[in-house]
Amino acid sequence: MMYNCENNFLDNLDNRRLSHILQKKLFWFLSENKNLFYHCLALKGQPVSTFFSLLEPIQKKITNEIEEACFYMLLKNTSHKKIIDDSNNIYEQNNFFRLIYYIDTSDGFTEVLLKDKIDHHQNRCVLIDNQLSTRDFNPIKSDFSLILKVLFKK
Repeated sequence: MMYNCENNFLDNLDNRRLSHILQKKLFWFLSENKNLFYHCLALKGQPVSTFFSLLEPIQKKITNEIEEACFYMLLKNTSHKKIIDDSNNIYEQNNFFRLIYYIDTSDGFTEVLLKDKIDHHQNRCVLIDNQLSTRDFNPIKSDFSLILKVLFKK
């Protein structure tokens, strides 16, 4: 698998529940570059947030062991600026795959291998080999983009 894009990945109720919690109840941390907020759910295979249970709908679809999981809120900017760059990941590339899940629709996008552009579309999922580089760009018209990134063991 290089990468696979799937629309309507989760049940619509699960997607709406995630969106509601992220916008109303989740506490966020401001990144150093101040272009995004984040909330880590798991690191090094261990839960690090009381919101870890939000991963249950994802875990039902992909039963592999979670290594890392984090929600991101990419903030609006006047130009499509690279916000998250996963091109130099720290994990053994062949032992993992990534899931990128778009919780809402915005005019932000994810670039794969510096050429393919995947728009941020609500309830869309991209499963990707971890050795492939990805970069996420902020929205310029929408107020924000909500994304979940999960690293799974193969």
